[in-house]
Amino acid sequence: MSLELRLLLALMAAAAPATLAATVLRGAYRQAVLGPLARLGLAAAGWCVVTVLVAVWAPTVLIVMAAPGLALGLFMLRGRMAGWRVRGPMAPGTLSFTAGVRALGDRHYYLSQFAQHGPVFRMSQFGAPTLCVLGLDRRQQLMRDHGSKLGPTPLPFATSVLRGFLRYMDEPTHNRYGTVMRRAMIGESPALLQGDVRELFRRMLHTQVTQGSSVPTEALTRVTRHALDALLFGLPTGSLAPDANTQHYSKTATAFYGVGTGKRLGAQEEAMLDTLVEQLARQEARLQGTELAPLVPLGRLRALDASLPDLTCLQNFVFMHRIATNNVSSLLAWLLVYWASQPGEVQRIRTAPPEERPLLQQRFLAETLRLSQSEYTYRSIRETFEDQGVTYPAGWLVRFCVWESHRTTTALDAPTTFLLRTGVTDYEKAHFAPFGTGRHACTGADLNETICLALLELLTTEFEIAVDKVEPVQRAGRHWGHWQPNRAMTLTVRARS
Repeated sequence: MSLELRLLLALMAAAAPATLAATVLRGAYRQAVLGPLARLGLAAAGWCVVTVLVAVWAPTVLIVMAAPGLALGLFMLRGRMAGWRVRGPMAPGTLSFTAGVRALGDRHYYLSQFAQHGPVFRMSQFGAPTLCVLGLDRRQQLMRDHGSKLGPTPLPFATSVLRGFLRYMDEPTHNRYGTVMRRAMIGESPALLQGDVRELFRRMLHTQVTQGSSVPTEALTRVTRHALDALLFGLPTGSLAPDANTQHYSKTATAFYGVGTGKRLGAQEEAMLDTLVEQLARQEARLQGTELAPLVPLGRLRALDASLPDLTCLQNFVFMHRIATNNVSSLLAWLLVYWASQPGEVQRIRTAPPEERPLLQQRFLAETLRLSQSEYTYRSIRETFEDQGVTYPAGWLVRFCVWESHRTTTALDAPTTFLLRTGVTDYEKAHFAPFGTGRHACTGADLNETICLALLELLTTEFEIAVDKVEPVQRAGRHWGHWQPNRAMTLTVRARS
């Protein structure tokens, strides 16, 4: 084999893997992004080393190795090729695969792109061409004018849910389930369950007192899961002794929640889902006729619609619980960070008259959501349209950038600063949307508030905390993952005198 042919085949085999490895193995990127991408980068780097060795010692093997290298290269060109097909004025930006991957490791990537390109720019998210949009007012205008041409962007797990997961349902199906599920989810949790949730946090914080400085991630996840057991399903927890059904559900749920939402369930995972659904069906039957039935979402459904809950509802409840466990536990970590780093605002809450504290605690939670947890909503473009001089091509995604919109709004003074804002209009939907907007918005806002306020009440009256190793903040290796405090963050707790 000639030297020229060897070099050509080696280039075909290694160019794309080398580009990928160089992107994901950068120091700042590795520190920020969790998950399998770093391992993929190491594999790509190893592939390049093998390519060099093969080129020297077994060049004919390069013919075989060139095929996967070219396939990866073509995959990385998906975004650019989608751009070539657009007819009409395109948003500024780039459809570079590597630029999109680098965005995963830069929390301020979208802000910098908006500063450079304006309120709409294009990018590639693992080859999926995406238009990023700044401003909640612009989002509302797009949904009002072109909502029929935009659809949900379901994650792969939703294909395992009969009729789909609630936020991804088509409109006819959502008309059947959306309203009744939202009515079941909305409402203040009863005082008994609020007390149980506080007791869960009290036990966790007392344990942290005895442990000294330690990583709270697992404890926050466990408390969140048990709190949702009680608030969603009426399963006994907290100050009540868990019964066998609760223990069985929790054990199965713990195993099931190791399954990622970025893929369709396998056979074993489908079996776990079936087990959880069966246990929820039995719990729903036990709730009927009890005082607790109208107080928790699982128990409310039958009174709202005698034909429910059916399999679609129960599967949705399982995934609501699973997704909320991740999201709420991450939010709790951010609450700890801000409580430890905002002594002036904490003192304002503690010294306020008792009747004013609940509002201030709610605003502390809202400000945490505004600045650190609520980040995006996605829609898919079903039909090409043009808006304000920008083409929105069918088949592309739209990312409505909520975090960036919160930080750039002109409706608030110092929008990037954490402040206890008590104005009547400070958290209006026009510039504050932590749970999304519209019919497909998250239905769990009330449960989220119950859990978070239980923690804030205890921090107000019973405990002092300090946190360390918060930076660098981290995220999962996907564009729809949340940024969160570093997994190595430590929490130190002491009882207030």
